[in-house]
Formats: sequence, structure tokens, C-alpha cells
Amino acid sequence: MNRRALLKIIGGSATFGLAGCITRRSSRGSEQNDSGSDTGDTDTATDADSPTLTNRSFDVVSTECGAGTNESSASFETARIRVSGTITGSDSCYTAKLKRVVNETGMLTVSIQSYKRESDSPCSMCLTDIKYDAVFEFENEPPQQVVVLHDDTEVLNESRE
Repeated sequence: MNRRALLKIIGGSATFGLAGCITRRSSRGSEQNDSGSDTGDTDTATDADSPTLTNRSFDVVSTECGAGTNESSASFETARIRVSGTITGSDSCYTAKLKRVVNETGMLTVSIQSYKRESDSPCSMCLTDIKYDAVFEFENEPPQQVVVLHDDTEVLNESRE
């Protein structure tokens, strides 16, 4: 057996196998800044009796290989609600967007969607944890309850204390 040929094959395979596993992406970079503040592909529905939603923002904070976490938390402030969480992507080419916001009778429903972004770069085959931060500002007191959906599955239902 030729040892040099064997070492070339093993070295090349190991390098190729690890190439996609060591990348770390952040939405603060130019190609991953997914801000939902003024996008045309999000829906906002309101009820006449609901507090007026005056501004919203959505940012992907980071994307990295992880455990496939789906979690969210909400904090209620004087005139705004902040929603932070992690949604799962099928591989490292996935990111997240604010799909829909519904403001009805004391309840804010926020729908976050993971999707595969168009990219020419290779994707790591791993469950991807996509961390996001969303802020919703209201003209007066915000709704008393927040429901967060990840890809149409409820992950949070929290009321103001």
C-alpha cells in the first residue's frame, strides 16, 4: 500500500468534511441583515379597539449550528413590546423573517418564519439556531398579551403581569 496516496485521500476528505462546519454567521454582516421594519412581504392586521402599532423592527442577531432550539420571550415596556427568541432552520442557509403581525383586542400575535435564503455559498448540513430580536412600539399602552408563532407553531403565550 502506498502511504502517501492514502494520506492524501484522508487529508482531502477531512478538509472537505469540515469545511462547512466551522463557519459562523451574524446578521450584522452585509448579506444577512434581515430587518423587517419596512418590508413588503409582512402582513399587519389591526382591530379598531386595539392600541395603535406605530413602529416595528425585526433583526436576525445570529445564525449558527445548534440544537434546533425553538423558544421565545417577551418583555412589556411602557409603550412597546420586545420579543426575542430562537427559531430553527434546516441548514445553515436558513434565516428568519417577520411573517405576520396581528394586533387584536388586547393581544399581539407575532409570526416568525424560517426560510432558505438565496445564496451561492455552500450550506452546512446542521440544525441552525437563528436568534432574533423584534420590537413593537405603540401610540399608547401596548396589548396585554403576546402570542409568538414559529413557522405556525405556538412557542409563547404570555400576558402582562
